[in-house]
Amino acid sequence: MDLISVIIPVYNRAEFIGEAIQSILSQTYKNFELIIVDDASTDNTLEVIKQFKDKRIRLLRNRDNYGVSVSRNKGISNAKGSFIAFMDSDDISLPTRLEKQIMKFLLDEDLMVCGTWLQMMNSEKLIRHAEYHNEISTRLLIHCSLSIGSVMMKSTILKEFKLNPNLKYGEDYELWSRICWKGKMFNIQEPLLIYRIHKNQLSGENKSKQLHMDADIRLSLFKMLDYCITVFPDTLIKKVFLFDRYISVSEFSMFLNWLNSLKNLNNNKEVFPKNELNAVIEEIRQDLIFKIYYRKSFIGLTKFWRIKALRHLRKKESFKIVSKRIKI
Repeated sequence: MDLISVIIPVYNRAEFIGEAIQSILSQTYKNFELIIVDDASTDNTLEVIKQFKDKRIRLLRNRDNYGVSVSRNKGISNAKGSFIAFMDSDDISLPTRLEKQIMKFLLDEDLMVCGTWLQMMNSEKLIRHAEYHNEISTRLLIHCSLSIGSVMMKSTILKEFKLNPNLKYGEDYELWSRICWKGKMFNIQEPLLIYRIHKNQLSGENKSKQLHMDADIRLSLFKMLDYCITVFPDTLIKKVFLFDRYISVSEFSMFLNWLNSLKNLNNNKEVFPKNELNAVIEEIRQDLIFKIYYRKSFIGLTKFWRIKALRHLRKKESFKIVSKRIKI
């Protein structure tokens, strides 16, 4: 049986870390080591961890609070397993998680990353991710299509690339953007991790910074199509991505032209799977139209602006907006 190294970075999670640890110790797959990297906690997190006497637990400690990327990388450097599984210190892995993930690797030698769906704690809501590699890799152009807390990976790829230690937000998204061409990615289509939402989560405290980082990562992926950044500058594309301040009608038109150019470039270069790329481009377009015409504007888009912008849409899009008598 292959050894799996499970890595849990933790900082001041005394309330939750015990449940996280127990969920790993209760796995049906038993051949693992549990590496817990304490990022200089100041509460009684360490006391909770030390209550567990299982020999498979390895506790590493940071001298100072360096952040989750550095902590995960420390765990990666110390991992002995052929595979590495991540989990956050406030989540819970279901008992068959490791077993079901390791089986996917044993059945497909080309598999590099295996994620799962997530179950929201105390809710029936699921966080679903695309199943197969082509869609996972292409949907990175819209959002992070893998949840790092549910992921298992070949240790060789992580030891080669690791996470960017300078990033405090979007470090997992940035990692996927670098390695998505290095092997096959897959998401098991069932929830094998219970995801906890609470007020102290990093993503909640730093949502704006997270969104800016996500936009930068999306841009880096789109640039693989080698479009003209002079005609379509980063400032314009990112501005529309974020949609948090006024955009002119000419900027709106230019963004739509950029989307069209991406399709044409990909048809010639085949950087992304054609069908998946076209679907992503269309989703971005329709999402933007929805924000402009079907939601109340918070960025100064007036009725006159919307009427003027109609001429830049396809006829069927304009007809749909007008026929539904949207208050533009």
